[in-house]
Amino acid sequence: VNSTKIIVEQGLETKTLAASFAHAQTNLFTSNVFDPISGYMFGDFFGSLFAHQCRHTLHQEGLIEKLE
Repeated sequence: VNSTKIIVEQGLETKTLAASFAHAQTNLFTSNVFDPISGYMFGDFFGSLFAHQCRHTLHQEGLIEKLE
């Protein structure tokens, strides 16, 4: 099966959100995995990050033509 990889640069909103997360003080490897609040907060953050990058990707000029 052949596949085509299309490289899309990180969007500005995504880059800004990712930079804000880089300063987080939580250590995900040692934090309590059973804490529902942290999971909820990180879920919202990563969901927002994903949505911003998807929006940025879909607005790339010529994307559909590259996929055809």
